[in-house]
This record gives sequence, C-alpha cells and structure tokens, in this order.
Amino acid sequence: MKKLFWVLCSLGLAFCSAGSYAGSGKAFVPTWVVTGGQTSTYISISNITDNPIELNLTFYGKEGALIYPSEITGIDNMTLAPKSTGYVRIYFDQYDQGFGIIEWKNIIGSGDDAVAILSHAERITITGRYSIPINKGMPF
Repeated sequence: MKKLFWVLCSLGLAFCSAGSYAGSGKAFVPTWVVTGGQTSTYISISNITDNPIELNLTFYGKEGALIYPSEITGIDNMTLAPKSTGYVRIYFDQYDQGFGIIEWKNIIGSGDDAVAILSHAERITITGRYSIPINKGMPF
C-alpha cells in the first residue's frame, strides 16, 4: 500500500510540474507620451508563434494611475492569433506620460513557446515619429 501511495504521489508531482512549464514572458514599454491632441503612442504586438497567446497589457500614467488604451486593434478578447500583429494606441486630450508592461502566456493546450512576442512602440507627433524600442528589439 505504501508503495502504491508513493507511485501515485510521484505521478501527481510529474503532472503538476509539467503544467508549470507553460510558456510565458513579459517586457516593459519604457515610455509612452501623449500631449493633448498633438502626440500619441502606438505599440505593435506581434505573435511570432504558431499558437494563440493570451495577453495582459498594463499601462501607468505619470502619477502611477492605471491608464486604459484608447484603441486596441487586432487583439480579440486579449488573445493574439498565431503569426498576427495587433496594435494599441494611447491618446488623450491632455498631457500624460508613463510606462507599460506587456505580458503573455500560452493558452492551455496550445503549445509551450519559449518566446512569443515581438513588440515595438512609436511616438507620433506633428513634427515626426520617434522610435521606442521594447526589449531591445528582441522577442520575449
């Protein structure tokens, strides 16, 4: 009986640890800026895998308040389809700036990717476009 107990415990631990290796990652958007009608920030988020991934996007303003993007395109219910790109736009009628966090994880049963996202941000003003690298341009 003791032997059966230890065999079952070992099998249970093996199955539990297999689930904990599901792919996930995160990177920081180092800055975003809006200036009340003249500047907005666009963030592209590309899924470079063959599997759908779940996203969690969090943005903070200069005072630490949660900021909600003005527009999200190509990301359906915070799920990004395989080999697709979605866009986030931050735009307000007043000045604000801050940073953000992009987190992803594999949807259960869809794969176990080590990296999944390639992302880049751009601040667009009336005088030009300014690049904002995310994760040094490397996938995460």
